[in-house]
Amino acid sequence: MNSKIFLATVAAATLTPAIVSEAAQGPFDDVPANHPYATEIGAMKEAGIITGNVNQFKPSQAVSREHAVLMLSRALPLAPIRDGKTFLDVPATATYADVIAKAYRAGIIDGAGDNFKPKQVVTRAQMAKMLVQAFHLQPRTNKGDFTDVAKDHWAKDYINILASHGITTGDNGKFKPNEPVTRAHMAVFLQRAMAQQTTRADFVGQWEGTLAEAMLAMQLNITQDSAMISIPAQGIKDYPVTLEMKGEVAVMTVTLGGQVMTLESTLADGAMATVFKQNGQMFNMMFYPVEPEVITYEKVTVPVEGGNLQAALQLPADVSKPVPVAIIIAGSGPTDKDGNSAIAGKNNSLKMVAEGLAHKGIATLRYDKRGVGVNAELLTTEEGLVVEDYAQDVEALVTAMNKDARFNAVHLIGHSEGAFMASLAAQKTPVASITSLAGAGRPIDQVLLEQLAAQSTEMVEEATAILAALKKGEYVENVSPAMQSLFRPSIQDYMISWLAHDPAALLQQADTKTLIIQGENDLQVKPADAERLGTFTHNKVVYFPKMNHVLKDAPVDREGNLATYFNPNLPLTTELVPTIASFITTK
Repeated sequence: MNSKIFLATVAAATLTPAIVSEAAQGPFDDVPANHPYATEIGAMKEAGIITGNVNQFKPSQAVSREHAVLMLSRALPLAPIRDGKTFLDVPATATYADVIAKAYRAGIIDGAGDNFKPKQVVTRAQMAKMLVQAFHLQPRTNKGDFTDVAKDHWAKDYINILASHGITTGDNGKFKPNEPVTRAHMAVFLQRAMAQQTTRADFVGQWEGTLAEAMLAMQLNITQDSAMISIPAQGIKDYPVTLEMKGEVAVMTVTLGGQVMTLESTLADGAMATVFKQNGQMFNMMFYPVEPEVITYEKVTVPVEGGNLQAALQLPADVSKPVPVAIIIAGSGPTDKDGNSAIAGKNNSLKMVAEGLAHKGIATLRYDKRGVGVNAELLTTEEGLVVEDYAQDVEALVTAMNKDARFNAVHLIGHSEGAFMASLAAQKTPVASITSLAGAGRPIDQVLLEQLAAQSTEMVEEATAILAALKKGEYVENVSPAMQSLFRPSIQDYMISWLAHDPAALLQQADTKTLIIQGENDLQVKPADAERLGTFTHNKVVYFPKMNHVLKDAPVDREGNLATYFNPNLPLTTELVPTIASFITTK
């Protein structure tokens, strides 16, 4: 029962004086409170789906075909899926001609030849077909298999589907398909179907989440009739999913390449708390609604190598006088302007930084890296790509902002690998300052080996050999499947160019004031990196005790820490934006 119906029923019961007789407390005079289906009949009355005559419902009376269609039309919108049809025994002047016509166009009824037989009673078998088609019910594994429904019965599939959803339970193993449906039973069947429909309706929409253990982003698209899953990192898009409602739990099953994945989801505070199951393993994850982007920024296009780079210019409320502008540079991988990744998931960290600085009177320019999002066409292949390509994009953005009269100084804010890119770009294009957010202070080979050491000794051994070759400018052909994401041949040009630089020395050479911010709960970059950056540059280093790599307060344990990577609703570490703003505006 949906909450609206339930609350209405409770309210009615609460307001009824205690001295009223038991019979009068029921929804109708002939449906007392102790009637076995009083609750269901009352719910359908409150919803306006059933009515009586002089407060009489006649619960034992058989339902006619026209009245069954009328009830369904009140319960559902009856969207058309086919052209209409004129029944010879339903003239245009008939009382229920319109709803019968709608039910036919919706595919709920077919009639018998050119007749509908509106006054004929509805059998339980006919009712099963109507409900399955009206509510778009899909078969489940727990079928009814009633003893009085033969295997070749025309309605067997409809009856089994109805039973699999718990809408009918039968009577001692029998369904009685040829018996008429009473008005009481029709109310019960409708209430059960609507309760389930309402529960599924709560899950309808687009959802996104990440399996933390595999850093695997997923998207779900759920409608009343279907469900699909997308896993970008595996090239899976809109793959069909079987969705079953079990009480308040949406059970989604994905059969892919001989593997079966199950996602069991319940709603909690606007999100889906999900248990992911595969190969006997279970993991917890969260899915969040995909909200349409609200454009609060000015769209900017800047010429770069190979085309035009699209960017988002976030302006403070008052730009009557020139203000500082900071270019925000995202970290490694397919990371977009908001700090999100199609592979790892959504946290909106960089979007929050931009919006927070705007409230502090500082403009920001952020962008999808070339090869990502709206700038995907700027990178058609990763072969031949080097770090200088990304740095040149930053240089072009600095030049464009310097030409904009609304700004009095251009600053750089780099997150993770973006901090390295900021230092590299500043070698050729002077800037007012650089802020490093979780930027590595050691050469990338040292950082990678440290990260891999937490996973596998074998991976460390292979990576050590590969990195040694790449540092000498030598390509490595044989790379294990486990190492492909880091060292696949097509990305080795990029790795060679990256390994040629020491980020601390590079930052020192930038010769501009620098703020180094590091979280002590960062799983990827350690406080030692910030210390090394600070030692080289003699600039300010700020540590936030609880902040992790995505700039949010996080627990020390790995599972809890990673969970913040995929929670776009979790705010940034409280002092992060004020610290950056104070640094930028202080001369």
